Amino acid sequence: MNNRNSTRFAIARSGLSVIAIAVLMLGLATCKVPFGLGGAVDLEVPTVRITSPQTDTYFNDDFVVSGTVADDLEVKTLIVRVLASDGTLLGSYPATVSDGSFTVTIPAASITALMGTVTLEAVATDANSKSAKDRTF
Repeated sequence: MNNRNSTRFAIARSGLSVIAIAVLMLGLATCKVPFGLGGAVDLEVPTVRITSPQTDTYFNDDFVVSGTVADDLEVKTLIVRVLASDGTLLGSYPATVSDGSFTVTIPAASITALMGTVTLEAVATDANSKSAKDRTF
């Protein structure tokens, strides 16, 4: 009789295991919340490239800085910095990012501070704070 009760217990236990696995699989199949590392893992730093204006361009009015930007997941911010020839920061302007490109208008009011040769630097940052830069000289 003891042997028979052990067999019933083993069958009942394996039956519960099958039910628990089935419930877990059903839950995972219908759940919309990502599990594990999430929907996607951020493996790459962003890429950024200034395409306009070209080197040795002169401005007397507002001017637009534009370029391309990409990331394996999402570009969170893109800032265009204007640097003096000695590297001093003269201005910082948040760009609009859309469909793999960015634009920002540097206002004419800033031009007096931008007299002389300057460097434009675009800094793209993704949601995990990975960043990349591109500069014009």
